[in-house]
Amino acid sequence: MTQGNKSTNLADVEHQKISEMRDLAMELESPDLGEAYEAAGTLAGMDYARSLLPIAWRMHDSEDPYIEKLMLRLVAKIAFGPYLDDFFEALLLLNPAEREQILQSIEERFASIGAPEGKEGREDWKDALEKLGREHQPIVFSIMSNLGRQGYRWVRTKIREELDSISFGAVESLSSFNTKHRKRLFKLLAERAADERRDLLPYICGIANEDTVNYLMPFLSDASWKERAQVAGAVSSAGIDRAAGIVMDIVSDPNWRVKQALLNNLSIEKSRLTSLIKILGYFVADSHTRVRSLAERAILKLGVEECKSSTLEEQRSRIQRRFRKEILRAASRNSDIDSEWLGVAESSAEPIPYMPEDEEGTEDSGEDAPVGVSLDDIASLKPEEPKEKDDKKPLLSALLDAKEKAQGETTAEDELDVRIQSIDSDLVPSERFVRLLKILSRANEGGVSMDTLRERAKEVRIDDDDLDEIIADLEKQGIIYSSSEGMISYVDLEL
Repeated sequence: MTQGNKSTNLADVEHQKISEMRDLAMELESPDLGEAYEAAGTLAGMDYARSLLPIAWRMHDSEDPYIEKLMLRLVAKIAFGPYLDDFFEALLLLNPAEREQILQSIEERFASIGAPEGKEGREDWKDALEKLGREHQPIVFSIMSNLGRQGYRWVRTKIREELDSISFGAVESLSSFNTKHRKRLFKLLAERAADERRDLLPYICGIANEDTVNYLMPFLSDASWKERAQVAGAVSSAGIDRAAGIVMDIVSDPNWRVKQALLNNLSIEKSRLTSLIKILGYFVADSHTRVRSLAERAILKLGVEECKSSTLEEQRSRIQRRFRKEILRAASRNSDIDSEWLGVAESSAEPIPYMPEDEEGTEDSGEDAPVGVSLDDIASLKPEEPKEKDDKKPLLSALLDAKEKAQGETTAEDELDVRIQSIDSDLVPSERFVRLLKILSRANEGGVSMDTLRERAKEVRIDDDDLDEIIADLEKQGIIYSSSEGMISYVDLEL
């Protein structure tokens, strides 16, 4: 094709498109509403609709509300430079709901085709968006994330100088910024909010990820256990990449609810195996029953869920070497987690045992008739001897109880003494105290007085100073509680 033919074809295409736009412009101003509606819909879907921006802008003042709203949405998608001031003035005349819809059109425009590339164009949009009120702050922050450095600086100034005006929804919009700007804004907001706006913590935790979660550290200072639990949940949801810094601060937290929040929200697929094994090693030795149980459950899940940069085979091998006892215990308590890979299957006991024919006695003559049983046969049966258990102290206590009952000389006080004497002296003081409290609580349903505890604690080698320290620590952890009458009781948690 010659150069002349190319020019002719291009001129024909241009002439055709110009004719279409001319006809469309005339139809927009047609007195026939059906024709005007069709033209407005066609214009809204055209790739080159900006060529008719002057007409679209003029038509936004149409007396017909449908044409007016459709043209205003179209202008939102194609407006630039000199049209922005007038466009936003018209936007302020709408009610907040309609204005929010128009702003969503602008957000979609920037997300699909991008924001203006020039610095002046972005400044124009920033200046225009500043006119909107606080009720549109979330979507304004989201639009600003597309305006590069201009949008970032505007949001940064808002956080620095007008923190009180930041809405909850605007915090969530910070996740729209690119990684570099998001990290800086997150850090600034966390530092300022920890001092002035702690009510923003749940929303800040909601946008935390592995790159920004360490910036939540300021919230741990002078925080309640509920705030620390929120931070713990955000840290574990983002993934445990390193067992250091904020992670270890949470692991060493004195309140069991904070550790529970970390374990409940644990994201295994975002965490590294070595770091998880390290922190779970601390949790399985925790003094609180619920924390230990949740840690064992998390260890069992490591056998069926892959960590970051790891395989199930490697994970199973390492946790079986380190936590074999805990895994077996967790498998029996957490039936919702697959544990077949352990090679230990729990057989459900049948109410009536099945006796196959080939296992019946072979010494008989094979007669099919049933054999009767006499009272002499029953009397001659000897009860099976109980199996020897590893823990001999509870067995010794039970034997002593049986002997005293047989002699008719046992009293309630003697029984109590025997049970207290059966407490293993090799246990740590806090565990000895818990067992002592359980024994005394069974004898005193309303709780145990402090005087009784001090007297009995000496029998298990716990002095008064250690006793006060143990009671304060266990009460803080929620394992025991003190009533208004000064009675100490054990909190029986059902797991």
